[in-house]
Amino acid sequence: DGKSRQFGFVGFRTEKEATEAVKYFTNAFMDTSKLVCE
Repeated sequence: DGKSRQFGFVGFRTEKEATEAVKYFTNAFMDTSKLVCE
């Protein structure tokens, strides 16, 4: 149907960088979509 499923994957060099990114981006918004990070 051509619609975005609205998910993505991001890689990090260290576990610390990943943990900090999850804390920073959880519940943030991109345009009108709320981000959920795991």
